[in-house]
Amino acid sequence: MDIHPDVPTAAAHVRAVYDLGISYFDCARAYWGGRSEEAYGIGLDGVGKNVFLTTKTLKRRPKKRRRIWKHRSAR
Repeated sequence: MDIHPDVPTAAAHVRAVYDLGISYFDCARAYWGGRSEEAYGIGLDGVGKNVFLTTKTLKRRPKKRRRIWKHRSAR
């Protein structure tokens, strides 16, 4: 995304790629200063049911919650 000067230009690129037949997109809040998700949202407006869009986060569950999950999965 950072090859584009602004969000509208990046969104147009996303839409052009979708129009070529690409339906899997990967983004994260950390990409392009948080603007990548905005560009994908604008570029894929109206076609959301036809795409697979993934995103990542730096937030995780609290340690206590993870211990409970590990305990349950050990059963």
